Amino acid sequence: MQLKLTTDYAIRTVLYLAENDRIVASSEIAEKMAIPRKYLINIIGTIKKAGLIDTHKGQQGGYSLKLPPEEISLYDIIRAMEGEIAFNRCMESDGFCSRNAAAYCPVHSVYEEAQEKIIGYFKNINVKNLINR
Repeated sequence: MQLKLTTDYAIRTVLYLAENDRIVASSEIAEKMAIPRKYLINIIGTIKKAGLIDTHKGQQGGYSLKLPPEEISLYDIIRAMEGEIAFNRCMESDGFCSRNAAAYCPVHSVYEEAQEKIIGYFKNINVKNLINR
């Protein structure tokens, strides 16, 4: 499993907003976090839609966190950017198995355990934890 570059940018964006705890312009985020501004605008739209950040219009406008940093998990950001997290096709919500063997496949149970651990790990790391590292 490899996260998309845009997911890394989203994590950096949320971290920057949390560290600064104020309304921040997109140009500042782009510059300070080394994120191309054209990507940043799309990323901001996605994480705003996920309910993680707020938009502030006007001359002093920009972006801020919608929730306290301790209420935003790394999983929340990853899920917003990546969609459903599945270790393998058979782990997606529809449970598709090309062999119709998900119920008794020994590999399926290993994937399921690994996926649960990874998702649990990301859910237990919030933005405040990341800032304090």
